Amino acid sequence: MRHNKLKKINISSKHRDLMFRTYIYSLILHGKVSTTISKFKLLKKIFDKFISKIKKNKTLFFNLIKIKNTKRVLFFLNRIKEKRSGYLKIKKAKDRLGDFSRIIYLTI
Repeated sequence: MRHNKLKKINISSKHRDLMFRTYIYSLILHGKVSTTISKFKLLKKIFDKFISKIKKNKTLFFNLIKIKNTKRVLFFLNRIKEKRSGYLKIKKAKDRLGDFSRIIYLTI
C-alpha cells in the first residue's frame, strides 16, 4: 500500500507543503509562476484538488488563504467558476543556466 502519493523531490514534507502553498498564493495574486517540470507535475495535482475544494465551499478559500487584495481574489474566483478542469496553462522557457533544468511558466 502506498500512502504518500506525491514524490518527495528530496525535500522534507514540511518544506514541500510550504513551497506548494507559496506557489498557489503567487498564482492567485500574480497569475503566473516559473518552476521546473518535476515541481509542475506535483503542483498541478495539488492545485486541481485545491480548486475543486474551493468551488464547493468558498468560505474555506478565505480561511485558507489570507490575502488582503480582495479584488484579485474575486477576479480569480470568477475566472475559475465556469471551468471544469485545465486551470493551469503551460508556456515552456529556456533551460536554467546552473543545472540545465527546463523552466516552465504557469499561468491561470
